[in-house]
Formats: sequence, structure tokens, C-alpha cells
Amino acid sequence: MKRDLEACRQWKRKLDIIWSLAIGGLALLVYLFTLSPGVFPGASASLMATYTGLEPLVAPAHPLWGTLVGWLAGTPIQAFRLNLFSALCGVAAVVLMYKLISGLVYRLIQPEVGQESQAVVAAVLGGALAAVALAFSVPFWMVATRLHFQSFDLLFLLLLLHLFVWFFTSDKLVAGLLVALLCGVSLVESIIALPLLPILLFLAVYADYRQDRIRIGRLTLFGLAGLLGLSLFLIVAYHFCQTEDLTLRGYEGYFDVLRTMVADQIRAARQAVRQHQLGGFLVILPWLASLLAAHRALNRPREWSLFLFHGVITVIILFMLGNAPASPWGVLRNRGGLPIMLYAMIATVAGYLAAYWYQVLAGYRFRKSMGKATGAGGAFGAWLGYAFVSLLVVLTAVTSVVNGFEASGRRGAFADACAGELLDHLDGRIWLVSDGMFDNHLRIEAARRGQTLKLLALHKNDNPIYIRQVKRMIDQDPEFKPADKVRLKNVLDLGVMAFIQDWMRDDPGLVSRLAVMSAPDLIVGAGWTVAPLYFGFVGVPDRDELKEVDFIGEYGDFWSRMAKLLARSRGVRDPVAEYRGAVRRQVGFVANNTGVLLEDLGRRDEAYQVYKQVRAIDIENISALLNMAEILNRDPAFMPEDKPLVEKELKDFVDNMARRLPVWSLSRYFGYVRSPVLFAQLGWTWALSGQPGMAMAGLERAEAISTTVASRTRVRGDMADIFIQQGEDERGEAIYEEILKAEPDNQRALVALARIEARRGALDKARTWLERAASAGVDRSSLTLEQAAIDLAANNPEQARIKLTEITELQPKNLQALGMLAIAMLQMKDYDAVERRVLPKMESVAGTPDNYLVQITRGQLAYQKGKPFYKQARDAFERASVLRPGLPMLIEWVLRLDFLMDDKPAAETHARQLLRINRNHGFANYIMGSLMLWRNKRAEAEDYLRRSVRESKSAAALNDLAELLRKSGNLEEAERQARAAIELSPDLYFAWDTLGGVLADTQRWDDAEKAYLRALEIFEDDLRVHLNLAKLLTQKNNRVRAREIISRIQARRNELPPAEQEELARLIRELTPGGN
Repeated sequence: MKRDLEACRQWKRKLDIIWSLAIGGLALLVYLFTLSPGVFPGASASLMATYTGLEPLVAPAHPLWGTLVGWLAGTPIQAFRLNLFSALCGVAAVVLMYKLISGLVYRLIQPEVGQESQAVVAAVLGGALAAVALAFSVPFWMVATRLHFQSFDLLFLLLLLHLFVWFFTSDKLVAGLLVALLCGVSLVESIIALPLLPILLFLAVYADYRQDRIRIGRLTLFGLAGLLGLSLFLIVAYHFCQTEDLTLRGYEGYFDVLRTMVADQIRAARQAVRQHQLGGFLVILPWLASLLAAHRALNRPREWSLFLFHGVITVIILFMLGNAPASPWGVLRNRGGLPIMLYAMIATVAGYLAAYWYQVLAGYRFRKSMGKATGAGGAFGAWLGYAFVSLLVVLTAVTSVVNGFEASGRRGAFADACAGELLDHLDGRIWLVSDGMFDNHLRIEAARRGQTLKLLALHKNDNPIYIRQVKRMIDQDPEFKPADKVRLKNVLDLGVMAFIQDWMRDDPGLVSRLAVMSAPDLIVGAGWTVAPLYFGFVGVPDRDELKEVDFIGEYGDFWSRMAKLLARSRGVRDPVAEYRGAVRRQVGFVANNTGVLLEDLGRRDEAYQVYKQVRAIDIENISALLNMAEILNRDPAFMPEDKPLVEKELKDFVDNMARRLPVWSLSRYFGYVRSPVLFAQLGWTWALSGQPGMAMAGLERAEAISTTVASRTRVRGDMADIFIQQGEDERGEAIYEEILKAEPDNQRALVALARIEARRGALDKARTWLERAASAGVDRSSLTLEQAAIDLAANNPEQARIKLTEITELQPKNLQALGMLAIAMLQMKDYDAVERRVLPKMESVAGTPDNYLVQITRGQLAYQKGKPFYKQARDAFERASVLRPGLPMLIEWVLRLDFLMDDKPAAETHARQLLRINRNHGFANYIMGSLMLWRNKRAEAEDYLRRSVRESKSAAALNDLAELLRKSGNLEEAERQARAAIELSPDLYFAWDTLGGVLADTQRWDDAEKAYLRALEIFEDDLRVHLNLAKLLTQKNNRVRAREIISRIQARRNELPPAEQEELARLIRELTPGGN
């Protein structure tokens, strides 16, 4: 039916209302049906916890969206309400998408007489298909069914585009100003509009140019409106400075916050470009091509070139809508990205293509009905129109249904159920050591219940922002004693794990207030027995308390429920499926360790039953399978009918294993394997990662379940070696002496005791132990190596060289002997021979220069060559510490070179590395104390320095402690520590300087002068001592001498640190007649 133009416009307005309501209503119904009922895991949970105030906001982002979320959240937090807000934003965006595409297509078509209704249908079809394609694409559907800022961002962008169309078609100044204002605001709110802003700017300028409307005043107004929108940066930064803790991210003030906001937006844009490279290219290119071709194609659709062009683009868009591997979602599905903007572009192109192919088809019908020539091209175009419109409509409908299974917010409901289960069973515990799995769910649910919960996140172990957050919590929490706060905050700088270890060690009462979700070795390391607690573990002081506990009765139903709730989704691999798998693994992990506990308690049958239930929960749990095999192998009469199946499953696992799983993976991901060998390997794994306490726990478990004397002896030897490796020779010595009581000829113990005595300088005792080792049957070459080591300790390198040369001639590939030969030659100052002969030989034997012993030798050579080679020495030792991790000796060498090179940042890094292994390491504590003193952090410095002098009374540490105490006003103890430093090292000039300061502060000026003069007698080139003496003489009213000293200092004043330069200037004014 023919309609005139005005009637068609009215008809279109009615259709727009009907279709907007229909599509919006459909989207709302679908979104409500698939809406997340609670907190959705992943980014949504993190956003909800942050923008509702449960987690600190470390950077101001998404200010408009965040304000609305904070206002809507309610007290307690209503997760469903916030998810509904995202759904409503999504529905509004879908409606605006329909309106935008429908309106643009209609404006672009210039229908022939009699084809006015055809233009309306094309516009409505294009708008409807675009809206449906957007609404039910996986990424947009996702953000519309859980709390996320991207549904709001797209809504804001579409609103901006509608305003731009209004401005473009009406030339209203107010519309242009509003567009410019919102463009500026959009850059503050998110980066989603960033790709379109250059295009909008070009179109606006082009339109003004075509209509001769370009005026300086008009452009200035638009620019000012854009700047006004951008001023939201200033407002948000100011509000952040007034309401948030700037120290968490280390902001230095308002302008630093402002700079960081801009930098964060730039970083987000770069990340988006990196993420969307291939998918973005395949979307943006057709989108730009369609944008440029749209006007011509919609009005002259029957050209062959346009058929080909649109056919190619249609195929690409069909692949995009079908989530092909090269599509944005196909690329980002498992990477956590949500390419909303790209799918909005895909939807617009899909809508445009539907309108184009309809135009082709309808034009053919119209010309045929009018009796006009259609030609072969017209018939072919009509055929393509039928095919492609049908494909677009059908594929959009089919993928809308298929996508629902992946996009539904209900898929994440299990996370809230698991978090609630854990909170139900904490039994009054308020501290939870977490691994990040449920953190935000736990925070939100605990806040909703009004339940006190304090999380310590191991997965943020080294995160500086999180460490500052925990420090703030320690300051505010009355549970921590004031005397302990400084020490615990210092330990926190070593990482969250170190803090937890020390806190558990120092507070026995913590056992009743703490639960652990991951790393149960923390509990073992504290000397407690590990017991299960649903998704985690708790500590029990006495294992006997667990003898009568019915673990299967308490946890059996829970494990059965979790097996159903967390069942694997066949064929689905995305972040939600991976997260479900991680929770399933956690349940199996805890259940497996429950089985190990039951075995330790002598309840084998129950343990076996638990292991079988673990396999029902998580078929990938290899630890449970290995534990079942261990039980079956130990007792062939136990469950013989299960043995073939268990052996088959083990064989299948090994055959299908892509790579060998280290013991660390078994214990961390699947739970303990109750085997002495594996527990011993676990202990060494902890030792190599710098956790000697947890290493001991693993070895103690290995010893406890060892069934033979030889096995127990081997494990005890491992424990002794770890103690010795960490510098605790006395504890290692005690273990080896116990071993020798049972086995007098134990070769490993005899050689180890000889090495301990050699390190102490008791060389005769060392030789005695080696004589016993020879009698016990230690081979001659090994004995010769140990004897050469004693010669080196006795500063007899010539004898050592003779022995080692003999060994290397007999065993030319003995790398240890070559390394020791190099040490002997270095002691003899034969550097050239080491560099030209020994090192090349060692590299040849090792097959690479990147070998532990080669790097050690290279480092020692560089060190011996003097200060210009210190950096080379440090690099070599640092590389050696990477090749052989967990050796404090290597890290200490690196730290001493940092100190000699005055490299403060590197010294801090390596000192903390040492302190993670040994909290009481004297030199590392001294370095940290000195650094804290340099930063004027006196409380932290005092804690480090007191630990240093407690462990090893070095004169330097005693002096720094004395200087700190002097600055803090504790002059009596300051004097005592300064004199102790001088007693240890009478020629330490800066200790005399410190003593002079203490004596001056107590007004013993003559004694102070003597101390300063003694410091200058030892070392006269330190201008600070001269300045201190000048200050003292001024106090004694000896201004003549003071001026003489000041005149000598002035010529070199730039050598003084800034604080001392200010002190010099003040003293000059005081000594100058008429000075202020």
C-alpha cells in the first residue's frame, strides 16, 4: 500500500514505539530471568565490594556509575538491586540502539516515489536486528545480568550519539554544547567513547564546513563546553582526596591523584588495543567501510560491486555473531575481557546489513510489480537479499538462545552458596587466611549478616597497596598490642605470608580465632595439627583432640552436596567454568587432607572412604588417587577388588599427563600425598623457596610416617642440612650427633660435622671428623676435597692447590674441585690464571657459563679485583642465587656488595629477601634499620636495629641504634650503645661522632669535644663531624674556632646532605655579627 511521506513518518513513529517496547520488554524479561541472584564471581564481585565501601578505592574511576552504585547499594548491601540496575541500563541501551540505527537508516534512505513504506520497513528491520544482536551477544548479556560498569558506559555512549544526531540534523547550538560537554564527561567516566570521538569531531566540523557555519566563537564555545566536561577530572580528584586514604597507593597529593587518573585511562586504552588486536581489526574495518558506503548503498543497492562488498562484510559479521574463534569473544572468552564496544559495532553493522539486503530484495519486487526491467543483477541481488536477511535473522535468533547458557548470571550462584556455607561454620573465628577465591563474596555476605570477618589475602603477598591496607588495619585493631605493632608492620614489608607466620608463632591464642583456606603448611609450621573446616582448615593444639571426631558424619553430606553443586559443565570453558573448577578443586583439596589426617590418626578404613569421595567430587584430584594406591600397596589384603581400577586410573593419568607434576603442585592444588619421600621433597621445596620453618614441618611429617630406620635417618639428615643451609649450624650439628649415636659410621653425618668445625675455625676437630669419615669408608676423592677445604680455611692455599690439582687431573670433569681450585688460586692472588684457565675449563665442563659454581667463581674473581668490579661480582652472585635458590649465604654476599656500592634500593630488596628466610639476620636487620633511619622512620628503625644487635653485635648497628636513641631523646641508653660500638671497634670514627652528639645533648661539652676530635683524628674528611664540632664550639661560646671551622666547610658545602646544608646556613647566620 502506497503512503505519502508524512504518513510514512507517522507510521514509523508508531512502529518505533511498538518495537522499542517489544524489544525492550523482551530484553527486560530475558535479563530478569537470567539475572544473577547475588554476587557474581570475578570482576563484578570486586566492583561490588569496592564501590559499596567494603574495600578501599585505591584509584578514582567510573565516577558517575560509582556514585549511582553507592547510592543504590543500601544497608546492608542488596546485591540483587545492584544487578537489577545493570539490567535496566542494558535494557535502556538496547532501546537506544534500536532508535539510533532505525533513525539513521531512515534518514539515509531517499526513497523513490511509491517506495516510502519500503524505507520504513528497512529502518525498522535494521534497528530491530541491531538491538537484538546487541542485547543477546554474550559480552553485553553478561554485563546486563550482573553488576558491571560497561552496561552503563554503553548507555551513556548511545545517549551521546543520539544527542549528536540531534545536533547534526538540527544545528541547534544547545545540542552542540551538550554534546561537547558529554564528550568531555565520557572521557572521565570510561574509555568506551574514545574510538568514536575523532569521528564525531570530524563529522561535526565537516557539517559546519559544508553549511558554512564555521565560526571562531562557535568553535570556542564548543571547546569550552568540552573542557567543562573534562573538569570532572578535577572534581573527582578533589572528592577522592577528601574522602579516601591517599597513602594506600602512595599518592603525594591532589595533582598526583589527577595525574594518576589520566594515566589510568591511557593505560586502559592501551590494554584494550592490545586485547582486541585481531578481533578489533575484523570488526572496525567492516564498521568503517559500512559507515562510508551506507548512503550510496542504501539508495543504489543494485550495483554488482555493492553486492560483492556487502556479501563479504555479511560473511564476516555472521562469523562474529556466531562467536567464531577469531571473533572478539572467541579471542577473549578465556582472558577475562568484555569487548562491549566491539559488539555494539557488530550490532550496528548487522542492523545496517539487514536494511541493505532488504532494500535489495524490496527494490527488486517493487520494480517487478511496476513492470520495470529488473535484469540479471536485480534477480541475483534479490536472491542474495533473501539468503542474507534470512541468515542474519536466523543466526541472530539461534545465537541469542545459545548465548544464554554462557551469559546467564545464574551460573555464578554457587559462589554465594559456598561463601555462606563457610561463614556458617567459622564457629566464632574472625580471621581468615584466604587465597582470593571467595574474598569479595565473603566480605559482602558477612556485611549483610553483620558478622565480623577479617581477611588476610595470601594471593596479594607482595602487593604494596594491600600491605599498606593491612598495616592500617593493624593500627586500628585493638587486638594488636601497641608494643607489637611496629614489629608486625615491619614483618609485613616482607610479605603477608611472613606476617602470618610470625603472628601465629608469637600468639598461641590465635589458634581459636583463625582459619586458613590455603597453605595448611602455615598451621603445621606454627606447631599445630591441621583439621578440616569445610572449605578451609583450622589449627588444633593437640592431635589427640581429633581422635574421636566423626569427620565422615560431619562432612559427608557437605561433600555430596558440593559434588552436585560444583559438577563439571561439559563442553564449557570460560572464566566461570574455570572458577567452578577451582572451587571444586578446593573442596577436594580439603577432603583429601582430611583423609591424610584420618590415616595419621590410625583410621585407615575411613581415610580410604574419604579418598573415594574426593574422587567423586573432583576426578582430577591425583593426590587422592595416589593415597588410595599407597593404602592398597601397603596391605594387599585390603580392598583387593579396587586395586585393578586404581592402577588403571593411575596408568591413564600418567599416559595422558602433558607434563610431570612437581610435588609442589600436588600439595598445593590437590592435597598431601601420604608418602615419606613426597613429604621430604615438599620440605625441600619450601626450603628452596625461602621458607625454612615450613620446610621443617614437611620433613617432620616425613619422619613421622617413615616406616624404616634408614628412611627416618635420611629425613633427619635433610632436616640437619636445611638448618645448616640457613646458618643454624648448632641445630644441624645436634641432629647429626643424634644420628651418630645410632649409626657411628654414618658418612653423611661425619662429613657434615667436619664442615661445621671448619667453618668455626676448629680445624683440628674438623680433621678428626674426617679421619673418622675415612674409617667409615668415605671415598678418597671426597676426603681430599674436604681436606682441601680445611687448608683453605687455614689460609694455606698452596697445600689446597696441590690437593685440588691432583683431583682435577684424575677427575677433569669434577666441577666442585675446579671451583675450589679457583678459590685457592684467588687466595694466592693468581687472578689471571683463574680468568684464563680455570673459568673457561669450568664453563666447558658445565656446558654453559650459566652454572651455579661458574657464577660463584666469576663473582669471587670480580670481588677480589676490587671496587671497579663490584657490580660484576654482584651480578654473578645474584645469578648464582637464582640458579640455587634459598641459600642465605649467596644473598648475603649480594647484600654486602649493595652496601659497598651504596645502592640503597637494591640493598632494601636483598635485605628483605634475607629476612624472609631468617627474621633475625643481623646484617639484613642492620641494613633495614639504617634505611629506615635515613628515611626518618624512627620506630621502624629501632625495631630493626634492636633485632640486629640482639643477633650479632656489630659496631655499625650499635652506632646507628645509638644515633636513633639520641634523636628520640633516650640519651642514657644512646650513650651506652655508642660506647659499646666503640668498645667493639675503637677506630670507628662515626661511633665517636655519635658519642660526641650524645655528650653534647647532655651538656658535657668538654667530653663531647674530645669525642669529636677523636673522630676527626681517625678520619678527618667527613664534613658532618666538622659541622658538629662547630655547633658544639658555638654552644661553648668559642665563636672564633667555630668560625674557622665553618670557613673551611663553606668551600665544600655542596658535599653535605641537604639537611646538613640547612644546618650550616643557620650556623653561619648565628656566627655572623648582626645575623638573624
